[in-house]
Amino acid sequence: MRAIFYLLALFALSSCVLTESFVSFTTTKENGLRVKNPRKLKFYGKQFHLENTSLIDTNAVYVFSNYELPGAQPYEISNAAYCRFFPNGQVLFVSCDTIPTAEIVNNRELGWQGYYKIKKNRLKIREFEIINGGQIGLRWGHFKEGDILFYSNTPRTYFHSWKLMEKGDLKERWRKVKVDGINPIQLDW
Repeated sequence: MRAIFYLLALFALSSCVLTESFVSFTTTKENGLRVKNPRKLKFYGKQFHLENTSLIDTNAVYVFSNYELPGAQPYEISNAAYCRFFPNGQVLFVSCDTIPTAEIVNNRELGWQGYYKIKKNRLKIREFEIINGGQIGLRWGHFKEGDILFYSNTPRTYFHSWKLMEKGDLKERWRKVKVDGINPIQLDW
């Protein structure tokens, strides 16, 4: 009986891992990465729609600026990536090496896609990652002083527990940056 329980548990775990891994994708003409079936990225249930714009500014981008560890000095990063949020729950991540210009921010062919939702002060993102042949990644964070603090480790490391993640985990600060000339754009995924 115990062997059957372990086999069922192993099967359940492997099926969860397989649905999050081996996600087929394509590239855009600007080398952006797009999941062929975006429904795999979406959160289950009702689609999120941003109603409270006090936490996320959809007319700005958030630039990865530094790592923060409790009790230590922040480690500065020179603009490795930015993300742009859209009111319908979509988010676009783009690698960059400078503060992005309006031309770059308004280009929907760049970067990799994700979906987000907000509950209270907590932000959850399901994003495409180009590892293990393409998979769904999780990124959790919260808002602080107009910026976003993402936890560096995946929530899977902490059994999807906010309490465990908040206990001393390394955080990535993504600073809000206003970009002149940012336009509302419709994403085609």
